[in-house]
Amino acid sequence: MHKPDLCLITSCVLAVAVAATTTSCSIIGGGVAGAGWDPVWSRYAAKNYKRFQDASVHISKEDVYLPDLRQGFLHMLDDFPEHTLVDQNSDGYLGDLHISFRRFPRIRLRVARKGGTIIDEKLPSVFYMHNLQAARFRAGSEELLLFLTKSRATTGLYWIGLYRSDGTRLLTTTMGAGCVWECNASPTGPYFICPTQKTTFLVNNYMPHAPKTTMEEALAKAEKYIADNHIDISAMVLMAVWHRTYPDAKNNGWTAIWRPKDRHILDGELRVYVFDDGRINHGGSA
Repeated sequence: MHKPDLCLITSCVLAVAVAATTTSCSIIGGGVAGAGWDPVWSRYAAKNYKRFQDASVHISKEDVYLPDLRQGFLHMLDDFPEHTLVDQNSDGYLGDLHISFRRFPRIRLRVARKGGTIIDEKLPSVFYMHNLQAARFRAGSEELLLFLTKSRATTGLYWIGLYRSDGTRLLTTTMGAGCVWECNASPTGPYFICPTQKTTFLVNNYMPHAPKTTMEEALAKAEKYIADNHIDISAMVLMAVWHRTYPDAKNNGWTAIWRPKDRHILDGELRVYVFDDGRINHGGSA
């Protein structure tokens, strides 16, 4: 079953919308928030930002199908157990951490706790537009700090920084906004999702087990399972498909979710689990 690349479509729609509106808005704003343009040199520098990646971090990318996903920014880290927002040119706190986010003379993130500064990071110049989001969470036995901020829409980038709780840098990188619709924590590290892709920063050399089947093959098996078990999904629509990996590989596999077409019906969700070891079962009620 062919599914359109919704991340690509979104980027194209944004580009068209910006092109249509910049004739009526100035470089500092106009009719669309963030629809001005950064200088060419600063956009080039940000898109070629040199990623730092510690040897203990692995980046994993997986296919997903999440057509109902909605893109956000201000509340991107709200699902983390401890999180905060820090406005530009101001200070904020995350527990015992003092966070400073300044625009001048350069965009700079500083994090300190009693005893001194533990993080001092210079960001590319395009990240002056929005506030800083910060979170503290655990991945396995490791306590981690996550920071992110966004450029204006026409530059279309996120800056992301991942550190140990003592300030040791694990990963600093930029990602296209089309790939960052939502962010969550997992036992292996933080992950970012868009309607077609999940990107996970796996900490402490946790290596994912590659899926034994493609997403299309897993969905075909789920649909056959539904037919063989005479489960009626005529009043339902496919809502999501993703692959999950766990330290215990026995539970690795794909999850396909169908929901009622009528959005006013809040129950009746059907989940079909296609495990990598060949097992298939389902949960919920159709």
